[in-house]
Formats: sequence, C-alpha cells, structure tokens
Amino acid sequence: MEQNKMLSSLFNPPSLDDAKCVLCVQPHSDDNEIGMGATIKKLADKGCEIHYLTITDGRLGTKDVNQDLNELVEIRHNEAKEAGKVLGVMNFHFFNYKDGTIKSPRKLSYKIAKLIRELKTDYVFVCDPYTRYEAHLDHIYVGQAVSQAVLSCSLAHYPEKSKGEPFEVKCIGYYFTENPNTFVNIEMEIDFQLEAMKKHKSQLDEETFNLYKAYLINKYSTYGEKDGNLMAQGLKLLSPLHIHCISDAVNI
Repeated sequence: MEQNKMLSSLFNPPSLDDAKCVLCVQPHSDDNEIGMGATIKKLADKGCEIHYLTITDGRLGTKDVNQDLNELVEIRHNEAKEAGKVLGVMNFHFFNYKDGTIKSPRKLSYKIAKLIRELKTDYVFVCDPYTRYEAHLDHIYVGQAVSQAVLSCSLAHYPEKSKGEPFEVKCIGYYFTENPNTFVNIEMEIDFQLEAMKKHKSQLDEETFNLYKAYLINKYSTYGEKDGNLMAQGLKLLSPLHIHCISDAVNI
C-alpha cells in the first residue's frame, strides 16, 4: 500500500497553481509568445513574478541579404520587451549569444543555473528539446541546457568551484511539446498572446502570423475539447526528479 502511494506521488506532474516565481527561457525573442504566451499572461494576472531569459541575439532571423545584422539585433531586443509587456512581464534578461553559435548545452547550463539561483525561480519553462522533427539546434541545445540547469542547480558544487547558493527548482515546464500533461484554460488570454506575437514584426509578416494563428487556434481548440474547455494550451510539467533515470517520464 505504501509503495503504491509513493509511486502515485512520483507519477503526478507538478501543479501550475503552485508557481510563484517563474523563468521563461527562449532561444529566440519570439519563442515564449508563440509557445506559451497565453499561459504567461494567466500566470502574471494571478500575481506570479515572471522573468524572461532570451539566449540568442536573433541576428539570423532575416531573409533580407541587405539587412544590417546589428540593427536587427536591436530590433529583436526591443520586440522581446514589447511583446513580454503585453503579457504582464516586467523582468528581462539577455545572454546575447550570437544566433546559431551555441555548440553544446553544457557551458550554457552553468550560466542558466547561476541565474536561477540568483532569481530563485521555482518554475522554469523552455521549449521541449525532445520533440520529434525539431531541427533547430538552438532550440535543442537551449532546451537541454535548461533541463541540465534545473536538474543540477540544487547541487552545492555544480559546477565545480561554483560560489552560488544551491537552489531547488520545483518544476520544469516544456512548451512546443508533443506530449503535454497539463492543459491550461486560455479562453480569456489567447487574444493577449496573439497581440504579443504581433509585436515581433521583424519575424512575423501578415502571412506568417495568420499561418501561426490558424495552426495555434486549431491546436488549442483540439486540446480544449479533450479537457472540457473551449480553448486550452498544452504544456509538459515535470519535477527535477522526473528528468533523470525515470524512463517513464514520457508517460507522466
């Protein structure tokens, strides 16, 4: 009986209702809005302290051969802030890695763990690096780096010679996930997400925006039907315990 109780507890995902201080990590300056913008708005409205961390400077996000890349970096930096503010975000952090230059998750995870410790964010969100057919290495490496940071920032000597005070994250949440375990009612927040997405004018022209809108509305409506809401956003919420040596985490 006790063993069954322990297993039941192990296989329950964390609850979004417990989030107090949140870090939303994005490889590029539009990923948070596209991936979970409505949920961010919902969290902000209930009083959560929301932090944005943008990893790259987004300089490769153009098809214009005449685009000044330093100018584009500034544009995308400003768009990140404008979009976040639509959702109630007031805290912005930028690592400014050159777009497309992240070579591995390991060193990046150290920097992310340091920021988590400084901010004491109990919930951390990032794009799911394990989604099939995700081809963008920035997304894969950033997702893996955040996962490593969440798993390890509670260790006193991670990384070796670290002087940061250990801090234990309660939950890692993945957006752009194909295997959600949590569905958030976003009927009242979806318009804010779409408004925030429109702030990324350098990335989303009218045709691209409308394509994303059609896809997302269809996706959220499908999730809503399954969960008893008109519209729901799907996330994969796991505890640090779930993301190491628990092969059944895919089913949590």
